[in-house]
Amino acid sequence: MSGFRLLSLLFVGLLGLQSLAAQDFPGTGDLEQAFDKKLGATTLRDLDEVADLCQSALDKGLSEEGKTQAKELQISAWLEYAEQIEQAVFGPQRDRRWKIYRREALQRLEKAVEAKPDSLSGQLLIARLNALEGGDRAAAMKAVEKAIELSANDNDNLAKSLMVRAALAESAEARLNDLNQAVKVAPENLEAIRMRGMLFLQSQQPDKAMEDFKRWAELEPENADPLLLTVQVLSELDRLDEAISVLNQTIEKQPENARLLSLRARLFLDQSRGKSTDETKQLLDKAVSDADAALKLDPQDIEALIVRATILSDRKQAEDALKDINKVLELQPNLIRGLWIRSLIQASQENYAEAIKDVQLLADNAPENPAFKLQLAALLNASKEPRKAIEIYEQVLRVDPENSSALRGRGDAYLSLGDHKNAIKDYTEALAFEPEDDGILNNLAWVLATSPVDELRDGKKAVELATKACEVTEFSQPHILSTLASAYAEVGDFENAIKYCKDGLAKSDNPKQQESMTKELKSYEEKKPWRELESVEDEKKKENAADGGNASPESAKPADEGDGKKSDGEKSDGEKSDGGAGGNGSGI
Repeated sequence: MSGFRLLSLLFVGLLGLQSLAAQDFPGTGDLEQAFDKKLGATTLRDLDEVADLCQSALDKGLSEEGKTQAKELQISAWLEYAEQIEQAVFGPQRDRRWKIYRREALQRLEKAVEAKPDSLSGQLLIARLNALEGGDRAAAMKAVEKAIELSANDNDNLAKSLMVRAALAESAEARLNDLNQAVKVAPENLEAIRMRGMLFLQSQQPDKAMEDFKRWAELEPENADPLLLTVQVLSELDRLDEAISVLNQTIEKQPENARLLSLRARLFLDQSRGKSTDETKQLLDKAVSDADAALKLDPQDIEALIVRATILSDRKQAEDALKDINKVLELQPNLIRGLWIRSLIQASQENYAEAIKDVQLLADNAPENPAFKLQLAALLNASKEPRKAIEIYEQVLRVDPENSSALRGRGDAYLSLGDHKNAIKDYTEALAFEPEDDGILNNLAWVLATSPVDELRDGKKAVELATKACEVTEFSQPHILSTLASAYAEVGDFENAIKYCKDGLAKSDNPKQQESMTKELKSYEEKKPWRELESVEDEKKKENAADGGNASPESAKPADEGDGKKSDGEKSDGEKSDGGAGGNGSGI
């Protein structure tokens, strides 16, 4: 029973003890009706009628004792009216008409506290209602200061009042001071602990935030939210082992909580990055197992579907990955992560047209986001539309002239067009911003080693750059080893050219790449350097001319020994220039 209703019933009891002499006053009948009405009040209208009857009784005339009773009952009706509205405004499902309800409640509360300024519940509710969006902040501050004064000996209400003042505070310091005091006077107030934990999180004090989340979890063990927040903080701090440990303990208690299982799957996926091959496989297997378990419990768990789709795509199971990510987009159409991942899966299948559709949608809806534009340009370049790619890269560079990704991407596009001079310029500028980027190092080394334009080649610089790219990648990438081989061939060191070309072949599992590198190896064995020749546009012309059954033209040929002239082909599919013509493209 609410305090207001209990107070009303006490009034009724007191009324019954009064002398019948009170009936001699004209307003007594209305006051009796007010008490009767209050006993059976079930609606807001009933409470308004109680308040109106009390006012009528006062207007007609009452004894001094009757006046006191009428005023108290009237205030009680106004406060109870506001209390009933409180749920519509502050409940878990806020009523869409809450602003109207707030106005109605405040009209009555203001009359109640005017008549009874020491009403703690009234002052506190005025403060809370005005603290919401569109409220009167000055009125809220005035009411909350009065509430704090009135609750000096009431720790629970003092904590509530301090939390309201914290919400109104204009500085993080003032907010934290109030929340610290609230937690001090009411150590088990969940809302105060939660609010302070979130403030610590926003103020970049993660360890203090986690202390509050831990206390929250102790006080509310069935609620997974504090544990999930703890895991979020640990994840952002890259303390994945600790995050998984927290989840393990929680999942032991709640083994059928799909939300927890899908989150652990995400952490296993994140943890797998940068691990050895065996460790990666083990962690991804765990991630898939958790995702499967989560989806068995909740087939619509979006996080589990995304994790599984990501792993399936990495494992070259594109069709299954697409099924999962398409289901995500059925559940949440236009979900950014869903569209992004689907574009990556489509690109991995060289289905660039579909990938471009998804990224174009992202770019159209967030034109200020350079990541979407960069991805769109990379896809256009990979789909052999480098001129369109260049247009987009230039949009990014107009806003951010030092964007190394856009410079590198535009360099890839120029390389695809056979414009080696501009490609070298962009790669060189990008390298100044990202001197350890193996992609930029590789691509610049490749064009310096293989360009058919004599004045652009620089074999010595190519060896330096390609060696550094190999060092950055621990001599593990076939296409970069191939670039190093081409650089050595350009300076006439065919022994090293053959060695690194063979190393690259041994590490490659890509048939197209192996075919190209085999041709290069033969060239080096014949002591001939390699030359990249025609552009993507030339390749398209030949494909169009050959359409109808003719074989496609040779993709590349070695330069004639010693003369540096280009022959009549083009290096195959961009494998050597990471992200170049026909390759995967930067960012894909």
